[in-house]
Amino acid sequence: MASFYGERSYFSVIQTNVIDELGAIFTIIGLLILFFSKERHEDPGINNPLRIKALVQSIWIVSLLWIAIFLLVYGFAIFFISTTIFALFLLCCNIHFYVQLLILRKKR
Repeated sequence: MASFYGERSYFSVIQTNVIDELGAIFTIIGLLILFFSKERHEDPGINNPLRIKALVQSIWIVSLLWIAIFLLVYGFAIFFISTTIFALFLLCCNIHFYVQLLILRKKR
């Protein structure tokens, strides 16, 4: 069972399950491995610029989204949203890279 933070308490010790942290860590590690692993038939002259393009586009997308979230979401909820930004960035990188790779392979 995941942790529950619904009770209000200030300056107290909160007992949580380690599943929350492990889930976030393994998700981030998995997305990092997926993005930076080589393809089976990888051409460095083509795939490296695609990875760089995916990184740059993801930085723009996630940065604009984060600014919009800061303007639209108030209070403590912004903390929970901000903790997922890095995972969202990695997910965006992976999606962008593999879509561009698929388009490139269809052209060939």
